Amino acid sequence: MRAPSCSPTEQADYIPNLSLAAEEAEVVVAMGFLMVDAMSKVAPHYPYKHFIFIDGNIPCPNVASFDFKAEEGAYLAGIVAAMTTKSSILGVVEGMDIPPVKAYEMGFRAGVMTVNSLPMKKVDVLTVVVGDFNNPSKGKSLTQTLLGRGADIIFQLAGNTGLGVLEAVKEAKGEIYAIGVDINQDHLIAGRVLTSVLKRIDIAVYNVIKDVYQGSFKGGHYWIGLAEGASDLTPYGLHPR
Repeated sequence: MRAPSCSPTEQADYIPNLSLAAEEAEVVVAMGFLMVDAMSKVAPHYPYKHFIFIDGNIPCPNVASFDFKAEEGAYLAGIVAAMTTKSSILGVVEGMDIPPVKAYEMGFRAGVMTVNSLPMKKVDVLTVVVGDFNNPSKGKSLTQTLLGRGADIIFQLAGNTGLGVLEAVKEAKGEIYAIGVDINQDHLIAGRVLTSVLKRIDIAVYNVIKDVYQGSFKGGHYWIGLAEGASDLTPYGLHPR
């Protein structure tokens, strides 16, 4: 089995790249809220190919679309952060103001609110939006702004921009920590990551590919989260530096 991949850098590349993938592969996997329109245009032209789409709903019978209950894992991260902070100020750095990102933020805030319901506990959450998933330098700058406002734990929701967030946390003095997202980022700045909120894309993709090869593929829109094992936290604790 071959599994070639491509990473388009411009939205203008989405349709050509998806079309090329559909020409060459039996199953095409695409992800990202910004690709919804492109996938909606390409998939109907290849009715005998199977598509898996992450972070959006493509109403086409040959597409299995998945949205993740990101708020569930983020809720747990909010509890962890609110129970750990010493400054009682948390920061959130978002790549863009779009639904999948806001779901993480809302879940995180809900977790903080749960802790705030305890006696003598009041934790604030500050949010900044970079406006770009591929601008680490701006992510770093905005993170430094949050740190300057007293935040001591930063939840990064910014894609590649998040690397700048982690760099700012790494360079900060004192007990400053980050929370990673989507994949296990604990090792990227060892000793400075409390936990990472996992989005188990692998589970969704594996199950659909298995269905394709067993002849039981079924298109549709699926919401998955903690109950399906599709969201989780990495073990809470600081990895040694």
